[in-house]
Amino acid sequence: MKKDSGFTAGVIARPDPVHSSIDMLRHIFVVAVIGFFFISGYLYKVQPDVFGYARKQAIRLLAPFVFFSLVYTFILTILGKLSIQQGLIQTITLHGAGMQLYFLPYLFIITVGFAFFSKMFPITYRAAYESIIIGAVALISIAFPTSGSTGSDLKLLSLYLLGFLLGKLFKVLSQSETHSRKQLGVVSACLLIGIIDSRFFDVAGIVALFIVVNYFSGKLPSKRLPGSGGIYLLHTPIINFTLSVALVQIGVTQVANVFISVFLTYIFCLAATLVLINKLPKLKWLLLE
Repeated sequence: MKKDSGFTAGVIARPDPVHSSIDMLRHIFVVAVIGFFFISGYLYKVQPDVFGYARKQAIRLLAPFVFFSLVYTFILTILGKLSIQQGLIQTITLHGAGMQLYFLPYLFIITVGFAFFSKMFPITYRAAYESIIIGAVALISIAFPTSGSTGSDLKLLSLYLLGFLLGKLFKVLSQSETHSRKQLGVVSACLLIGIIDSRFFDVAGIVALFIVVNYFSGKLPSKRLPGSGGIYLLHTPIINFTLSVALVQIGVTQVANVFISVFLTYIFCLAATLVLINKLPKLKWLLLE
């Protein structure tokens, strides 16, 4: 009996490669959300007409959010995973019926809020000035701890704002001759703060990844490739699970199934986005294109 118990305990204790792979991918996707806010800050431009900008952002971000949240509510209701009432509540509270949709209203709040703040306090965007603001936001983020660095928890808004402001700071630093040293200084600061708030390790990882990608992107042709918005809105567990089941039917299981199903999910979403852009160009704004 003891032998069986020991064997069972050994099996339970043994790491499952499938779950390990899923956890690894989940963490990568989790960290990526901060990266979206960082890139939004890097690409942000000063808005002379903040009210016009607010209207434009509402159409660009809130309209797709409401549309896809209601679509996912309908689909999940049919599947018995959600009720109509729950879906409507999640939409009204800006969480969204789809797990990734909260990014859109939160980005609206941050970008429009920053535009109004900049209008009220028209100070030249010097690196020193932005560093003070970033330091204050970092302290606020630490004061509102969360279990992770992503999700629809409203307490994460300060961390998302931090990512946005860091992106904007990097845009300012890119014009400096010593930008590489200053950017590495930001990564080092995030790593140090990570000792007391582990979420900042994720921030440091995103910033470091941006430095690497930005370096190599400078050696490539300057051309925007479509599809990123559609991939973000369309990739869901439903599509991933369907593809995973299909792979099982042809003998692809375990770790290979995890990685291939995720890869095929993104290929499928990219293809669907490109088809919509080409066939129904007037509706491409729904996919943030």
